[in-house]
Amino acid sequence: MSPRKKAATAADALPDGDPSSIVRRAPFADSPYVGERGQKAQIRILEAALEVFGEVGYQRCGVKRITELSGYSRASFYQYFSSKEDLFRHLAGRVARLLNESAEALDPITGDLAGWESFHRWLERYSVIFDAYEPVFATFQTAVASDAMVASGVAVVTTRISKDLHQRIVGSPLSPGEVDTVIRTLLQTVARLNRETELLELVAPRSTLNRKRMNVAYADAVHRSLFGPIEGVNIHTSTKRLKPVSRPTRASGVTGTAVDPSHGPAARRTRQQLLEAGHTVFVERGYYGTRVADVVKAAGVSHGVFYRYFDNKAGLFRILAKQAVEQLAEALDGMPELTPGNGTDVEAELGDWLRRFAGTYAAEASIFTMWSEAITRDSELGGVSAAVVDGSRARLARHLEPRGWGDADADAMVLLTFLDAFTSQPVTPTRIDDFAQMISRGLLTGPGGAPSRNGAAKRPATKRPATKAPRPTTKAERPAAKSASAGRSPKARRTKTG
Repeated sequence: MSPRKKAATAADALPDGDPSSIVRRAPFADSPYVGERGQKAQIRILEAALEVFGEVGYQRCGVKRITELSGYSRASFYQYFSSKEDLFRHLAGRVARLLNESAEALDPITGDLAGWESFHRWLERYSVIFDAYEPVFATFQTAVASDAMVASGVAVVTTRISKDLHQRIVGSPLSPGEVDTVIRTLLQTVARLNRETELLELVAPRSTLNRKRMNVAYADAVHRSLFGPIEGVNIHTSTKRLKPVSRPTRASGVTGTAVDPSHGPAARRTRQQLLEAGHTVFVERGYYGTRVADVVKAAGVSHGVFYRYFDNKAGLFRILAKQAVEQLAEALDGMPELTPGNGTDVEAELGDWLRRFAGTYAAEASIFTMWSEAITRDSELGGVSAAVVDGSRARLARHLEPRGWGDADADAMVLLTFLDAFTSQPVTPTRIDDFAQMISRGLLTGPGGAPSRNGAAKRPATKRPATKAPRPTTKAERPAAKSASAGRSPKARRTKTG
Protein backbone atom coordinates (compact mmCIF):
# COMPACT_ATOMS: atom_id res chain seq x y z
CA MET A 1 0.00 0.00 0.00
CA SER A 2 1.25 3.46 -0.80
CA PRO A 3 2.41 5.74 2.06
CA ARG A 4 -0.26 7.78 3.79
CA LYS A 5 -0.66 11.31 2.55
CA LYS A 6 -2.18 14.25 4.34
CA ALA A 7 -5.27 15.72 2.73
CA ALA A 8 -4.74 19.10 1.10
CA THR A 9 -5.61 21.93 3.43
CA ALA A 10 -4.20 25.03 1.71
CA ALA A 11 -6.87 27.37 0.39
CA ASP A 12 -5.34 27.37 -3.08
CA ALA A 13 -4.60 23.62 -3.30
CA LEU A 14 -6.73 20.90 -4.83
CA PRO A 15 -6.66 17.35 -3.41
CA ASP A 16 -4.54 15.18 -5.67
CA GLY A 17 -7.28 12.58 -6.12
CA ASP A 18 -5.09 9.70 -4.97
CA PRO A 19 -7.22 7.34 -2.80
CA SER A 20 -4.46 7.20 -0.17
CA SER A 21 -4.77 10.97 0.26
CA ILE A 22 -8.47 10.79 1.12
CA VAL A 23 -9.24 10.41 4.81
CA ARG A 24 -12.39 9.85 6.83
CA ARG A 25 -13.94 13.08 7.96
CA ALA A 26 -14.57 13.70 11.65
CA PRO A 27 -16.63 12.66 13.54
CA PHE A 28 -17.14 9.49 11.48
CA ALA A 29 -14.22 7.57 12.96
CA ASP A 30 -11.57 7.76 15.63
CA SER A 31 -8.89 7.17 12.99
CA PRO A 32 -9.13 9.23 9.79
CA TYR A 33 -7.13 6.73 7.73
CA VAL A 34 -8.74 3.92 5.76
CA GLY A 35 -7.59 0.54 4.60
CA GLU A 36 -7.85 -1.20 1.26
CA ARG A 37 -11.59 -1.78 1.60
CA GLY A 38 -12.22 1.89 2.32
CA GLN A 39 -10.09 2.95 -0.61
CA LYS A 40 -12.15 0.72 -2.93
CA ALA A 41 -15.30 2.45 -1.65
CA GLN A 42 -13.76 5.86 -2.33
CA ILE A 43 -12.72 4.87 -5.84
CA ARG A 44 -16.20 3.53 -6.64
CA ILE A 45 -17.85 6.72 -5.37
CA LEU A 46 -15.46 8.84 -7.46
CA GLU A 47 -16.17 6.72 -10.56
CA ALA A 48 -19.92 7.00 -10.01
CA ALA A 49 -19.63 10.77 -9.60
CA LEU A 50 -17.63 11.01 -12.83
CA GLU A 51 -20.45 9.20 -14.61
CA VAL A 52 -23.16 11.41 -13.09
CA PHE A 53 -21.25 14.61 -13.93
CA GLY A 54 -21.07 13.30 -17.49
CA GLU A 55 -24.80 12.56 -17.61
CA VAL A 56 -26.33 15.68 -16.08
CA GLY A 57 -23.59 18.29 -15.65
CA TYR A 58 -22.21 20.04 -12.61
CA GLN A 59 -25.29 21.90 -11.37
CA ARG A 60 -27.72 18.97 -11.56
CA CYS A 61 -25.35 16.37 -10.15
CA GLY A 62 -26.59 15.29 -6.70
CA VAL A 63 -25.31 13.12 -3.86
CA LYS A 64 -28.40 10.89 -4.05
CA ARG A 65 -27.75 9.88 -7.66
CA ILE A 66 -24.05 9.29 -6.93
CA THR A 67 -24.81 6.98 -4.01
CA GLU A 68 -27.44 5.08 -6.01
CA LEU A 69 -25.01 4.47 -8.84
CA SER A 70 -22.07 3.59 -6.60
CA GLY A 71 -24.05 1.18 -4.43
CA TYR A 72 -22.89 2.90 -1.25
CA SER A 73 -25.07 4.72 1.28
CA ARG A 74 -25.15 8.46 1.90
CA ALA A 75 -23.47 7.76 5.24
CA SER A 76 -20.57 6.13 3.39
CA PHE A 77 -20.40 9.09 1.01
CA TYR A 78 -20.16 11.63 3.83
CA GLN A 79 -17.36 9.69 5.50
CA TYR A 80 -15.07 10.85 2.71
CA PHE A 81 -16.65 13.88 1.03
CA SER A 82 -18.50 16.81 2.53
CA SER A 83 -20.50 17.56 -0.63
CA LYS A 84 -20.61 17.02 -4.38
CA GLU A 85 -18.40 20.14 -4.65
CA ASP A 86 -15.79 18.52 -2.43
CA LEU A 87 -15.96 15.36 -4.52
CA PHE A 88 -15.50 17.33 -7.76
CA ARG A 89 -12.39 18.92 -6.25
CA HIS A 90 -10.92 15.45 -5.78
CA LEU A 91 -11.66 14.55 -9.41
CA ALA A 92 -10.20 17.86 -10.59
CA GLY A 93 -7.20 17.23 -8.37
CA ARG A 94 -6.66 13.83 -9.94
CA VAL A 95 -6.72 15.39 -13.41
CA ALA A 96 -4.31 18.10 -12.27
CA ARG A 97 -1.91 15.49 -10.88
CA LEU A 98 -1.89 13.56 -14.17
CA LEU A 99 -1.36 16.73 -16.21
CA ASN A 100 1.50 17.77 -13.94
CA GLU A 101 3.14 14.35 -14.32
CA SER A 102 2.77 14.56 -18.09
CA ALA A 103 4.38 18.01 -18.22
CA GLU A 104 7.24 16.83 -16.02
CA ALA A 105 7.84 13.91 -18.43
CA LEU A 106 8.42 16.27 -21.37
CA ASP A 107 11.70 16.02 -23.24
CA PRO A 108 13.17 19.29 -24.59
CA ILE A 109 11.00 21.00 -27.23
CA THR A 110 13.56 22.08 -29.79
CA GLY A 111 13.43 23.33 -33.37
CA ASP A 112 14.01 19.91 -34.89
CA LEU A 113 12.15 16.65 -35.37
CA ALA A 114 13.04 15.40 -31.88
CA GLY A 115 11.58 18.57 -30.37
CA TRP A 116 8.41 18.25 -32.44
CA GLU A 117 8.02 14.62 -31.37
CA SER A 118 8.44 15.57 -27.71
CA PHE A 119 5.58 18.05 -27.94
CA HIS A 120 3.46 15.66 -29.99
CA ARG A 121 3.84 12.95 -27.33
CA TRP A 122 2.63 15.45 -24.72
CA LEU A 123 -0.48 16.07 -26.82
CA GLU A 124 -1.10 12.33 -27.12
CA ARG A 125 -0.85 11.93 -23.35
CA TYR A 126 -3.19 14.88 -22.89
CA SER A 127 -5.78 13.15 -25.12
CA VAL A 128 -5.59 9.98 -23.01
CA ILE A 129 -6.23 11.99 -19.84
CA PHE A 130 -9.03 13.93 -21.54
CA ASP A 131 -10.80 10.75 -22.63
CA ALA A 132 -10.58 9.25 -19.15
CA TYR A 133 -11.95 12.37 -17.43
CA GLU A 134 -14.03 14.02 -20.14
CA PRO A 135 -16.89 14.91 -17.74
CA VAL A 136 -14.47 16.92 -15.59
CA PHE A 137 -13.26 18.87 -18.63
CA ALA A 138 -16.85 19.37 -19.88
CA THR A 139 -18.13 20.80 -16.58
CA PHE A 140 -14.91 22.55 -15.64
CA GLN A 141 -15.98 26.14 -16.47
CA THR A 142 -19.21 25.80 -14.49
CA ALA A 143 -17.28 24.46 -11.49
CA VAL A 144 -14.71 27.26 -11.68
CA ALA A 145 -17.45 29.89 -11.77
CA SER A 146 -19.16 28.51 -8.64
CA ASP A 147 -16.27 27.19 -6.54
CA ALA A 148 -13.45 29.53 -5.52
CA MET A 149 -11.27 26.64 -4.37
CA VAL A 150 -11.42 24.98 -7.79
CA ALA A 151 -10.65 28.31 -9.46
CA SER A 152 -7.63 29.04 -7.24
CA GLY A 153 -6.37 25.48 -7.44
CA VAL A 154 -6.54 25.50 -11.22
CA ALA A 155 -4.59 28.75 -11.30
CA VAL A 156 -1.80 27.10 -9.30
CA VAL A 157 -1.77 24.04 -11.57
CA THR A 158 -1.76 26.17 -14.73
CA THR A 159 1.18 28.21 -13.45
CA ARG A 160 3.13 25.04 -12.69
CA ILE A 161 2.48 23.47 -16.10
CA SER A 162 3.32 26.77 -17.83
CA LYS A 163 6.64 26.84 -16.01
CA ASP A 164 7.42 23.24 -17.00
CA LEU A 165 6.59 23.94 -20.64
CA HIS A 166 8.68 27.12 -20.71
CA GLN A 167 11.67 25.29 -19.26
CA ARG A 168 11.41 22.60 -21.95
CA ILE A 169 11.31 25.04 -24.90
CA VAL A 170 14.91 25.39 -26.07
CA GLY A 171 16.30 27.48 -28.91
CA SER A 172 13.20 29.41 -29.96
CA PRO A 173 14.02 32.76 -31.62
CA LEU A 174 11.06 34.33 -29.80
CA SER A 175 11.50 36.52 -26.76
CA PRO A 176 10.55 35.04 -23.34
CA GLY A 177 7.37 37.13 -23.37
CA GLU A 178 6.39 35.80 -26.80
CA VAL A 179 7.05 32.23 -25.68
CA ASP A 180 4.76 32.87 -22.70
CA THR A 181 2.08 34.03 -25.14
CA VAL A 182 2.33 30.78 -27.10
CA ILE A 183 2.15 28.70 -23.90
CA ARG A 184 -0.81 30.69 -22.60
CA THR A 185 -2.69 30.19 -25.87
CA LEU A 186 -1.77 26.50 -25.86
CA LEU A 187 -3.23 25.91 -22.39
CA GLN A 188 -6.41 27.80 -23.31
CA THR A 189 -7.01 25.75 -26.45
CA VAL A 190 -5.80 22.17 -26.03
CA ALA A 191 -8.85 20.92 -24.07
CA ARG A 192 -11.19 22.59 -26.56
CA LEU A 193 -9.41 20.89 -29.43
CA ASN A 194 -9.93 17.48 -27.83
CA ARG A 195 -13.55 18.20 -27.00
CA GLU A 196 -14.59 19.41 -30.43
CA THR A 197 -12.66 16.67 -32.22
CA GLU A 198 -14.27 14.05 -29.97
CA LEU A 199 -17.68 15.45 -30.86
CA LEU A 200 -16.95 15.00 -34.57
CA GLU A 201 -15.60 11.49 -33.95
CA LEU A 202 -18.79 10.47 -32.15
CA VAL A 203 -21.08 11.81 -34.87
CA ALA A 204 -18.91 10.73 -37.82
CA PRO A 205 -16.71 7.86 -36.57
CA ARG A 206 -15.39 7.13 -40.07
CA SER A 207 -14.19 10.67 -40.68
CA THR A 208 -10.46 11.05 -41.29
CA LEU A 209 -10.47 14.15 -39.08
CA ASN A 210 -9.74 12.09 -35.98
CA ARG A 211 -7.76 12.80 -32.84
CA LYS A 212 -4.53 11.43 -34.32
CA ARG A 213 -4.70 13.79 -37.31
CA MET A 214 -5.69 16.75 -35.16
CA ASN A 215 -2.83 16.23 -32.69
CA VAL A 216 -0.39 16.30 -35.62
CA ALA A 217 -1.92 19.52 -36.99
CA TYR A 218 -1.95 21.12 -33.55
CA ALA A 219 1.66 20.11 -32.88
CA ASP A 220 2.59 21.64 -36.24
CA ALA A 221 0.84 24.95 -35.51
CA VAL A 222 2.36 25.40 -32.06
CA HIS A 223 5.83 24.29 -33.18
CA ARG A 224 5.70 26.71 -36.14
CA SER A 225 4.67 29.47 -33.72
CA LEU A 226 7.78 28.77 -31.66
CA PHE A 227 10.38 28.00 -34.34
CA GLY A 228 8.95 29.04 -37.70
CA PRO A 229 8.04 26.70 -40.59
CA ILE A 230 10.48 23.82 -41.05
CA GLU A 231 9.80 21.38 -43.86
CA GLY A 232 10.03 17.78 -42.79
CA VAL A 233 9.48 18.77 -39.17
CA ASN A 234 6.32 20.84 -38.60
CA ILE A 235 4.59 20.81 -42.00
CA HIS A 236 2.51 17.70 -42.58
CA THR A 237 0.57 17.96 -45.80
CA SER A 238 -2.65 16.04 -46.40
CA THR A 239 -4.64 15.92 -49.64
CA LYS A 240 -7.55 13.99 -48.08
CA ARG A 241 -10.59 16.24 -48.28
CA LEU A 242 -13.36 15.79 -45.76
CA LYS A 243 -16.97 14.99 -46.36
CA PRO A 244 -19.25 17.37 -44.42
CA VAL A 245 -21.01 16.15 -41.29
CA SER A 246 -24.73 16.10 -42.10
CA ARG A 247 -27.17 17.92 -39.88
CA PRO A 248 -29.72 15.47 -38.42
CA THR A 249 -33.07 15.67 -40.20
CA ARG A 250 -35.11 15.60 -37.02
CA ALA A 251 -33.30 18.56 -35.56
CA SER A 252 -34.03 20.70 -38.59
CA GLY A 253 -37.71 19.87 -38.41
CA VAL A 254 -38.37 20.58 -34.75
CA THR A 255 -41.62 22.38 -34.07
CA GLY A 256 -41.05 26.05 -33.59
CA THR A 257 -37.82 26.44 -35.56
CA ALA A 258 -39.55 28.86 -37.91
CA VAL A 259 -42.37 31.35 -37.50
CA ASP A 260 -45.71 29.88 -38.55
CA PRO A 261 -46.96 32.05 -41.43
CA SER A 262 -50.52 31.68 -40.10
CA HIS A 263 -49.57 33.49 -36.88
CA GLY A 264 -50.67 37.06 -36.71
CA PRO A 265 -48.68 40.01 -35.35
CA ALA A 266 -49.78 39.36 -31.74
CA ALA A 267 -48.70 35.69 -31.90
CA ARG A 268 -45.35 36.64 -33.37
CA ARG A 269 -44.79 39.17 -30.62
CA THR A 270 -45.61 36.53 -28.00
CA ARG A 271 -43.19 34.07 -29.59
CA GLN A 272 -40.47 36.70 -29.68
CA GLN A 273 -41.25 37.59 -26.07
CA LEU A 274 -40.70 33.94 -25.10
CA LEU A 275 -37.43 33.80 -27.05
CA GLU A 276 -36.11 36.91 -25.31
CA ALA A 277 -37.22 35.65 -21.88
CA GLY A 278 -35.68 32.26 -22.62
CA HIS A 279 -32.37 33.87 -23.62
CA THR A 280 -32.30 35.82 -20.34
CA VAL A 281 -33.14 32.82 -18.17
CA PHE A 282 -30.66 30.52 -19.94
CA VAL A 283 -27.89 33.07 -19.40
CA GLU A 284 -28.80 33.46 -15.72
CA ARG A 285 -29.39 29.80 -14.84
CA GLY A 286 -27.53 27.78 -17.47
CA TYR A 287 -28.96 25.10 -19.72
CA TYR A 288 -29.59 22.44 -17.07
CA GLY A 289 -30.69 24.92 -14.41
CA THR A 290 -33.43 26.35 -16.64
CA ARG A 291 -37.01 25.03 -16.49
CA VAL A 292 -40.00 25.86 -18.67
CA ALA A 293 -41.61 27.28 -15.52
CA ASP A 294 -38.76 29.80 -15.25
CA VAL A 295 -39.21 30.92 -18.86
CA VAL A 296 -42.99 31.39 -18.68
CA LYS A 297 -42.65 33.29 -15.41
CA ALA A 298 -40.08 35.64 -16.96
CA ALA A 299 -42.25 36.10 -20.06
CA GLY A 300 -45.46 36.57 -18.05
CA VAL A 301 -47.39 33.89 -19.95
CA SER A 302 -48.87 30.46 -19.15
CA HIS A 303 -47.41 27.01 -19.80
CA GLY A 304 -50.07 26.50 -22.45
CA VAL A 305 -48.87 29.55 -24.37
CA PHE A 306 -45.28 28.28 -24.23
CA TYR A 307 -46.21 24.87 -25.68
CA ARG A 308 -48.14 26.55 -28.47
CA TYR A 309 -44.80 27.66 -29.91
CA PHE A 310 -42.18 25.19 -28.60
CA ASP A 311 -42.12 21.45 -27.89
CA ASN A 312 -39.94 21.83 -24.80
CA LYS A 313 -37.06 23.87 -23.42
CA ALA A 314 -34.61 22.06 -25.75
CA GLY A 315 -36.65 23.24 -28.73
CA LEU A 316 -36.49 26.82 -27.48
CA PHE A 317 -32.74 26.54 -26.87
CA ARG A 318 -32.12 25.14 -30.37
CA ILE A 319 -33.75 28.19 -31.91
CA LEU A 320 -31.60 30.52 -29.82
CA ALA A 321 -28.53 28.47 -30.76
CA LYS A 322 -29.49 28.60 -34.44
CA GLN A 323 -29.68 32.39 -34.32
CA ALA A 324 -26.28 32.51 -32.63
CA VAL A 325 -24.78 30.18 -35.25
CA GLU A 326 -26.03 32.35 -38.10
CA GLN A 327 -24.19 35.31 -36.58
CA LEU A 328 -21.07 33.17 -36.11
CA ALA A 329 -21.12 32.07 -39.75
CA GLU A 330 -21.36 35.66 -40.92
CA ALA A 331 -18.39 36.59 -38.73
CA LEU A 332 -16.29 33.68 -40.04
CA ASP A 333 -17.03 34.60 -43.64
CA GLY A 334 -15.59 38.03 -42.92
CA MET A 335 -12.09 36.65 -42.38
CA PRO A 336 -9.71 38.50 -44.74
CA GLU A 337 -7.73 36.66 -47.39
CA LEU A 338 -4.20 36.81 -46.03
CA THR A 339 -0.92 35.58 -47.46
CA PRO A 340 2.35 36.50 -45.75
CA GLY A 341 4.88 38.15 -48.04
CA ASN A 342 2.40 39.82 -50.40
CA GLY A 343 2.83 43.27 -48.89
CA THR A 344 -0.07 42.89 -46.44
CA ASP A 345 0.46 43.53 -42.75
CA VAL A 346 -0.94 40.15 -41.76
CA GLU A 347 -1.07 40.68 -38.01
CA ALA A 348 -2.71 44.10 -38.35
CA GLU A 349 -5.38 42.72 -40.71
CA LEU A 350 -5.94 39.76 -38.40
CA GLY A 351 -6.22 42.08 -35.42
CA ASP A 352 -8.93 44.15 -37.13
CA TRP A 353 -10.86 41.02 -38.04
CA LEU A 354 -10.51 39.51 -34.56
CA ARG A 355 -11.88 42.72 -33.08
CA ARG A 356 -14.93 42.53 -35.37
CA PHE A 357 -15.32 38.81 -34.72
CA ALA A 358 -15.28 39.34 -30.95
CA GLY A 359 -17.95 42.01 -31.23
CA THR A 360 -20.24 39.69 -33.18
CA TYR A 361 -19.55 36.74 -30.90
CA ALA A 362 -19.98 38.62 -27.61
CA ALA A 363 -23.74 38.95 -27.94
CA GLU A 364 -24.18 35.17 -28.03
CA ALA A 365 -21.19 34.03 -25.96
CA SER A 366 -23.37 32.69 -23.13
CA ILE A 367 -25.41 30.57 -25.55
CA PHE A 368 -22.24 29.01 -26.97
CA THR A 369 -20.93 28.30 -23.45
CA MET A 370 -24.15 26.50 -22.49
CA TRP A 371 -24.19 24.64 -25.77
CA SER A 372 -20.67 23.42 -25.12
CA GLU A 373 -21.80 21.79 -21.85
CA ALA A 374 -25.08 20.44 -23.21
CA ILE A 375 -23.81 18.72 -26.35
CA THR A 376 -22.26 15.77 -24.52
CA ARG A 377 -25.54 14.92 -22.75
CA ASP A 378 -28.13 15.61 -25.46
CA SER A 379 -27.67 13.31 -28.45
CA GLU A 380 -29.87 15.39 -30.74
CA LEU A 381 -28.23 18.65 -29.72
CA GLY A 382 -24.85 16.98 -30.10
CA GLY A 383 -25.62 16.03 -33.69
CA VAL A 384 -26.65 19.57 -34.55
CA SER A 385 -23.59 20.93 -32.80
CA ALA A 386 -21.26 18.62 -34.72
CA ALA A 387 -22.72 19.88 -37.99
CA VAL A 388 -22.23 23.48 -36.86
CA VAL A 389 -18.64 22.88 -35.73
CA ASP A 390 -17.81 21.11 -38.98
CA GLY A 391 -19.54 23.76 -41.06
CA SER A 392 -17.55 26.49 -39.33
CA ARG A 393 -14.36 24.50 -39.85
CA ALA A 394 -15.14 24.10 -43.55
CA ARG A 395 -15.62 27.87 -43.91
CA LEU A 396 -12.20 28.50 -42.42
CA ALA A 397 -10.61 25.74 -44.52
CA ARG A 398 -11.58 27.69 -47.64
CA HIS A 399 -9.52 30.59 -46.33
CA LEU A 400 -6.50 28.38 -45.58
CA GLU A 401 -6.48 26.22 -48.72
CA PRO A 402 -4.86 28.89 -50.96
CA ARG A 403 -1.69 28.59 -48.83
CA GLY A 404 -0.74 25.55 -50.91
CA TRP A 405 0.86 23.71 -47.99
CA GLY A 406 -0.13 21.93 -44.79
CA ASP A 407 -3.43 20.28 -43.94
CA ALA A 408 -6.13 22.89 -44.58
CA ASP A 409 -8.98 20.81 -43.10
CA ALA A 410 -7.20 20.01 -39.84
CA ASP A 411 -5.56 23.46 -39.59
CA ALA A 412 -9.00 25.03 -39.94
CA MET A 413 -10.13 23.06 -36.88
CA VAL A 414 -7.10 24.38 -34.99
CA LEU A 415 -8.02 27.93 -36.06
CA LEU A 416 -11.63 27.41 -34.94
CA THR A 417 -10.33 26.25 -31.56
CA PHE A 418 -8.16 29.37 -31.31
CA LEU A 419 -11.18 31.57 -32.04
CA ASP A 420 -13.24 29.72 -29.44
CA ALA A 421 -10.55 30.33 -26.83
CA PHE A 422 -10.04 33.92 -27.96
CA THR A 423 -13.64 34.81 -27.17
CA SER A 424 -13.75 32.86 -23.88
CA GLN A 425 -12.27 35.80 -21.94
CA PRO A 426 -12.65 39.58 -22.10
CA VAL A 427 -11.08 40.84 -25.33
CA THR A 428 -8.34 43.39 -24.77
CA PRO A 429 -5.84 44.94 -27.23
CA THR A 430 -3.12 42.70 -25.77
CA ARG A 431 -5.27 39.60 -26.25
CA ILE A 432 -6.01 40.60 -29.85
CA ASP A 433 -2.29 41.04 -30.55
CA ASP A 434 -1.44 37.71 -28.91
CA PHE A 435 -3.90 35.71 -30.97
CA ALA A 436 -3.11 37.58 -34.18
CA GLN A 437 0.57 36.67 -33.75
CA MET A 438 -0.28 33.03 -32.96
CA ILE A 439 -2.54 32.65 -35.99
CA SER A 440 -0.07 34.41 -38.28
CA ARG A 441 2.96 32.38 -37.18
CA GLY A 442 1.26 29.04 -36.67
CA LEU A 443 -1.29 28.88 -39.47
CA LEU A 444 -0.41 31.38 -42.20
CA THR A 445 3.38 31.58 -42.47
CA GLY A 446 4.69 28.51 -44.30
CA PRO A 447 7.68 27.63 -46.49
CA GLY A 448 8.84 30.72 -48.36
CA GLY A 449 6.68 32.94 -46.15
CA ALA A 450 7.72 36.15 -44.49
CA PRO A 451 10.08 36.00 -41.51
CA SER A 452 8.58 36.08 -38.05
CA ARG A 453 7.86 39.39 -36.37
CA ASN A 454 11.15 39.46 -34.47
CA GLY A 455 13.09 39.19 -37.71
CA ALA A 456 14.22 35.57 -37.42
CA ALA A 457 14.90 34.15 -40.85
CA LYS A 458 13.10 31.04 -41.96
CA ARG A 459 15.00 27.78 -41.66
CA PRO A 460 16.08 25.82 -44.71
CA ALA A 461 14.16 22.74 -45.74
CA THR A 462 15.57 19.48 -44.45
CA LYS A 463 13.54 16.90 -46.29
CA ARG A 464 10.18 16.39 -47.99
CA PRO A 465 7.09 16.88 -45.82
CA ALA A 466 6.00 13.75 -44.03
CA THR A 467 2.41 12.61 -44.40
CA LYS A 468 2.24 10.71 -41.13
CA ALA A 469 3.42 11.55 -37.66
CA PRO A 470 5.73 9.08 -35.95
CA ARG A 471 3.93 6.96 -33.36
CA PRO A 472 5.13 7.68 -29.81
CA THR A 473 7.02 4.68 -28.51
CA THR A 474 9.07 5.99 -25.61
CA LYS A 475 8.54 4.67 -22.09
CA ALA A 476 8.24 8.20 -20.68
CA GLU A 477 4.63 8.59 -21.80
CA ARG A 478 3.35 5.25 -20.52
CA PRO A 479 2.90 6.01 -16.81
CA ALA A 480 0.55 8.96 -17.43
CA ALA A 481 -1.46 7.05 -20.02
CA LYS A 482 -1.74 4.04 -17.74
CA SER A 483 -2.74 6.17 -14.75
CA ALA A 484 -5.41 7.96 -16.75
CA SER A 485 -6.84 4.76 -18.19
CA ALA A 486 -7.02 3.23 -14.72
CA GLY A 487 -9.25 6.06 -13.54
CA ARG A 488 -11.52 6.07 -16.56
CA SER A 489 -15.16 5.64 -15.70
CA PRO A 490 -17.51 3.13 -17.41
CA LYS A 491 -19.47 6.09 -18.80
CA ALA A 492 -16.35 7.56 -20.36
CA ARG A 493 -15.52 4.24 -21.99
CA ARG A 494 -19.03 3.84 -23.37
CA THR A 495 -19.09 7.41 -24.69
CA LYS A 496 -15.90 6.88 -26.59
CA THR A 497 -17.00 3.65 -28.22
CA GLY A 498 -20.69 4.44 -28.62
